[in-house]
Amino acid sequence: MRIDCKAVDQALDRQAGERGVSLPANVLQHLAECPDCRSLHALLDSGSTVPEVPADLRAAIGRSVGERLKPVNPLPGRWTSTLQLMVLFVVFAAVLIANMGTAGLERMSRFQWLAMSALLATGVCLFSASLASQIRPGSYQRLSGGRLAAAFGVGLLTGMALLFPWRAAQSFVAQGWPCLLGGLGVATPGAVLLWLIVRRGAPLSMGTLGATIGATAGLLGVTVLQFRCPLQNAPHLLVWHGGVLVVATVAGSAVALLAHRIFTMNKNSWR
Repeated sequence: MRIDCKAVDQALDRQAGERGVSLPANVLQHLAECPDCRSLHALLDSGSTVPEVPADLRAAIGRSVGERLKPVNPLPGRWTSTLQLMVLFVVFAAVLIANMGTAGLERMSRFQWLAMSALLATGVCLFSASLASQIRPGSYQRLSGGRLAAAFGVGLLTGMALLFPWRAAQSFVAQGWPCLLGGLGVATPGAVLLWLIVRRGAPLSMGTLGATIGATAGLLGVTVLQFRCPLQNAPHLLVWHGGVLVVATVAGSAVALLAHRIFTMNKNSWR
């Protein structure tokens, strides 16, 4: 019975694992007809091995690698990292709110305040857990960073649309631009602080990591604006406060990808 190369390959593996086992007649016939399988059989039959690396070369390689290795502290556990990020967010937000005022809090009802606080706290927990997982390759993530940012953004904007009245101020753009710029001004140093914490990790996707950092920093800006801005109406919140989250997420992803590309190009040019 004629056999194919795959069956011959399996037969050669068995022969290599059990010395002294002879090959069946159909395998020998295939070897006589197939030069590729015959070459493989000759290689296995010769018992050739990888040449031994000279001792002086091994020592030189070891010294070269050893000179470039630097001791590092292991990353804390995933839940510890999550807690660190959450604490950083809360402390930074509390300091900014204390300095910038709480005019927005005075314009919200108790239900609005509780609902928005729950939404913002949920975002902090989700983004912190996502960042802690992304810097550890192989960590299980129910949602990727990009999908998480998109899902939470939709949820936050929906909450704003349902919780607050739909009345727009007369100077919609004039009153909105300061909020957008102020929120981004808060998000920028927040993103830098987040990067200082997560940079020790090994993310598999810089674009996703950058988007998640940007979304977390944008959420910081939204949180500060929510408590200090007296314009608590749905159109203003959706466009100018929600815009901070959208712009920060997109900017974070773009900056991370650009920085990664520049670093990769420079690294290749050094070789």
